[in-house]
Amino acid sequence: MASEGGPPTTGEGGAIGAEERRAIVAALDAGRLDEAEALCRPWLQQPDCLEALILMACIRSAQGQHDVALALFGDLAGMVPHRADIAYNHGSALRRAGRLAEAAEAWRRALRLRPDLTAARHNLAMTLKELGDTAGAIEAFETLLELSPESEAEALLQIGNLHYLSGDFPAATARYRALVTRYPGDVLGWTNLGQALKAEHKDDEAERSFRRAMATDPAFDLAAFDLSCLLLSHQRWAEGFALYERRKSRHKRPPQLADLPSWRGDEPIGTLVALWHDQGYGDAIQFVRFAAALIERGHCPVLLIAPPLRRLLATAPGIAEARGLEEPLPPFGAELALASLPQRLGIAAAEALWPGPYLTAPPAPPPALPAARLKVGLVWAGAGAYLKDAARSLTLEHLAPLFELPDIAWLSLQMGPRAADRDAAPWRGRIADATAGLDDFAATAVLVNQLDLVITVDTAVAHLAGALGRPAWVLLRDDGDWRWGRDGETTPWYPTLRLFRQTTPGQWDEPVEALRDALKKL
Repeated sequence: MASEGGPPTTGEGGAIGAEERRAIVAALDAGRLDEAEALCRPWLQQPDCLEALILMACIRSAQGQHDVALALFGDLAGMVPHRADIAYNHGSALRRAGRLAEAAEAWRRALRLRPDLTAARHNLAMTLKELGDTAGAIEAFETLLELSPESEAEALLQIGNLHYLSGDFPAATARYRALVTRYPGDVLGWTNLGQALKAEHKDDEAERSFRRAMATDPAFDLAAFDLSCLLLSHQRWAEGFALYERRKSRHKRPPQLADLPSWRGDEPIGTLVALWHDQGYGDAIQFVRFAAALIERGHCPVLLIAPPLRRLLATAPGIAEARGLEEPLPPFGAELALASLPQRLGIAAAEALWPGPYLTAPPAPPPALPAARLKVGLVWAGAGAYLKDAARSLTLEHLAPLFELPDIAWLSLQMGPRAADRDAAPWRGRIADATAGLDDFAATAVLVNQLDLVITVDTAVAHLAGALGRPAWVLLRDDGDWRWGRDGETTPWYPTLRLFRQTTPGQWDEPVEALRDALKKL
């Protein structure tokens, strides 16, 4: 039905008048489902009630009565197998029921009956994308591009997105270029073009694309944020941090702080400032170094932070106290997100980034560790389920060359679902689980201080080791996060870190081999 972006039923063989049918469809599209059902029900009593049955199946689907709706559509498909609209709406009902593969097949059936059914082809393409069938989704969008000129802009955007997500950045760039050439006012097209060009390391062109997006729509925060990350990766701190204020997480201010003004630096001496955590754990570790500058200006920063970070970040210079939002809050005079500190402090040079090690592990008995020439902590995967976690993560098969080196005790610091990798064959027994008792980052800091080296992908453990001033080697994907820069083995954020980068997107062999050679030299 129209509520699914699809074609109207044809009325073929039905008994409902055109005006009555329009009223039912209007109620259905507006979400007035009880009204739609009441209008439709009398027509079910007519001798020729096919059209009413189709409408009622759509209504039942919209009401969430999936079993009833799908049974009705199954019967209808058997009664009139030549009706493309029935196949289309059957697909929509299957989609609502979460049966994506079956929905895709229903839309294919509709397209065999009516190849010009744009809505079915669009839904098929989007569902194949959701199912992870990138090639099938690209093919469906390419066909949509050929057959439906009115769908050109979205098809070009989606094809570009699919190529980008699959790592084919030149193909993505080509589609985005075609989009903005044909539709120069498409702000998302310019933004995505910038991302694809950045992934190709064409940074000057990427910057121009982001700026074109911002000129097209100055209120479009995504383009400003993407440009900020590009500028920061090139150590263009002043403009980069100014634009970094356009990040989405800046709007996650805790409701308890909603009435407070943002800290500007000109508040009365002794003002209590709530520093809150708006991004990931690694970001909090990275930016808490700047809290000491508030003390220098006569203010008193209190950190509001998640429990896993509380004990560790309480050791940062300038932090008067670290507490949780669930606790009673003192009478704050201002608030600020941790990641906004560089912009508010006017950080404009790399020399301002590193005050020396600024976090310390709490006093604790050192953990018992295996005897070996080198004791190396290992983190091989992001702990989440997002796309960026997959891109920055490795498998233990990637790291196999490291395990061939003698007299190294490998200690897993890996958290999350990928921690179980170490217990699978052939890695069982080769990597010791060191995570017992690591219930927060302070406990992890105690362990890291006892290790000779940490090897990690881009996770909070890299920030932890760096903030402690401990040696860590970080394996980075080709188009890594802005804080690691675009090239080189070092970062001004953490002088004790060494960076090993992909040179080919998605390929870990070369950086792992370089890391192995460096490890042998130890």
